[in-house]
Amino acid sequence: VTINALIKTRLPLAKAVRITDDITRINLNAAEADKLERLPGISPNLAKKITAYRLEHGPFRALEDLKEVKGVGESRYQKLKELFYVE
Repeated sequence: VTINALIKTRLPLAKAVRITDDITRINLNAAEADKLERLPGISPNLAKKITAYRLEHGPFRALEDLKEVKGVGESRYQKLKELFYVE
C-alpha cells in the first residue's frame, strides 16, 4: 500500500500536499493520532506520542523536531520524514 493510496482511501481529512505524482506528504501539525497510526511505520502508541508532543510543545517548527518525540531516533526519522511536511 502506498501513501497515496492511504491518503485517498483512509485519510480524507488529513491535510496532504502532492509533491510529485508519486509523492504525497501529510502536514505533521494537522493529522490526528487516528490518522497518523494508519501510516507505515507509525504505531498507535507513536501516533499518540506525536500528538501529545504537539499539545505540550506547540506545532512542529521543522521536520527535524520529530526526533524530539520519544521513540523517534535517527533511523526511524529517516523513514518517517518522507511522509510529512511542516507548515
